[in-house]
Amino acid sequence: MAWFDMIREKLGTMGISGLGVTGTSNKVLTESDFTLNTTISVPADEWTRLAYYTVSAQNEYEYGYGNGAQPYNQGYVYVFLKDTTGNEVEGKVRFVVVDANDVPKAPPVFEDDASTLHASLSDITQMKPLPRTGVVAGEDDKLVIEVKCSSAQTISGTRTLLKIPVTNRWTRRV
Repeated sequence: MAWFDMIREKLGTMGISGLGVTGTSNKVLTESDFTLNTTISVPADEWTRLAYYTVSAQNEYEYGYGNGAQPYNQGYVYVFLKDTTGNEVEGKVRFVVVDANDVPKAPPVFEDDASTLHASLSDITQMKPLPRTGVVAGEDDKLVIEVKCSSAQTISGTRTLLKIPVTNRWTRRV
């Protein structure tokens, strides 16, 4: 029997259960990870939900990873908004964390012009950095991406590209 199993068994005989194993990992969520409609109608000058990621049980997510003081140890954002014909859609993009009732947990954690978010997929010196933001999304909360355009647009969810850095913390009961 492994030492971990012996400790778990001993705690169980003492009436202590639910020993958790926790961990942290840096990930990059892509358009296939987000819930993203085939087409998204964006009215002029109005923030509109483009995509969202719902946090699963026993997980916490936070936009970004790493530390801004260490440039090669942080996340970088890539967002390329395209319309149904494949042309670039210009506007603003922001990241928001909302609770299970779609109430924002904090002000937007990131906001930038969409045209600056797709300079390069491989050269981080041309990408926008996104270190950890400090706003945590727990179980059933959502990481939301919103867009605002100066004129009405139809964005293609199948042509749009997303690479969003996140920190994932998880707990497993053993």
